Amino acid sequence: AHDDGQYVVWQTDADGNRASSSAFVDPIEYEATFNVDLNNDSQLGYPLVSIETNGDTSLATSNSRYTFVDLDGNETRLTFSGEAVTSQTFSGWQAIQAEENDVGGYQVLWSHDDGRYLLWQTDADGNRISGELVDPIDYEDTFNVDLNSDGNLGYLQLFVDPFF
Repeated sequence: AHDDGQYVVWQTDADGNRASSSAFVDPIEYEATFNVDLNNDSQLGYPLVSIETNGDTSLATSNSRYTFVDLDGNETRLTFSGEAVTSQTFSGWQAIQAEENDVGGYQVLWSHDDGRYLLWQTDADGNRISGELVDPIDYEDTFNVDLNSDGNLGYLQLFVDPFF
């Protein structure tokens, strides 16, 4: 740490010689790496803030970065083209639900300010593989949440008595 409160991280070779450096880094990003609470908040790294906890996978943010948390507390960061996805990455879009998919990755449901919904598929490491616009009602059962606030999961089933 410098006297002005800024931090620099050096990468060294096997002999301890400086190979490169990252100037003016956010020290909280490196708390877990060095196992040191640099800002004295009694935790390592940024805290997780829960977005939803409806199923076996929870969706949270840590320093605005979307993170999946499984039932064992394991964290997987959501990424797009190799970069962490934050709540500011895509204008108007917010990740609102997440669950594991059938092939070991995750499904992420996004909501846009204009009412559109988008479903992403990711691999097991949280890397986006594909995405498509969807009708959110089709995914209420998947995410175990009533997205259109009609009191039902999925489409309302109507029974018509043919003898009435």
